[in-house]
Amino acid sequence: MGLGADIFIGSLLPTSTLRAATARAFSVPIDRVVYREIGESPWPDADVVLDYFDETIPGDYPLQLLPWVPDDRLETIGTALAVMAHDLGAPILTSADSDDPMDMELYLPDGTMHIVSVDQDEDGGIRNSPVMRALIDRATPSVAIAS
Repeated sequence: MGLGADIFIGSLLPTSTLRAATARAFSVPIDRVVYREIGESPWPDADVVLDYFDETIPGDYPLQLLPWVPDDRLETIGTALAVMAHDLGAPILTSADSDDPMDMELYLPDGTMHIVSVDQDEDGGIRNSPVMRALIDRATPSVAIAS
């Protein structure tokens, strides 16, 4: 299993919804997706593990996850994040392959991805810039997976 980049989700969502969207995004059965607190032991027998942090983050992206996925699927994590953003009806941020550490990939519910520059507040929260807000407002929201 390999570690994908941290992902930040623009909404707090039920565990069942996150697991269902992740299962669809990585084409695995929902019972093969485990949602667990970061550092929890023992390591689960699962195809995808979503490590979450025990507290919400201030700002517009309150949920931080560390996805552990099969090594052969690490190259498709961008596609998986686009599927997840669509299914969750929420924007998702992750680090971009860029020289600037403040550049991030913004995945929107309409299936698009945009490279955006973010600022992080003193409290650690990521807030939507005016450019990000305009992109999010233009994205067509989808219906989230029922929990």
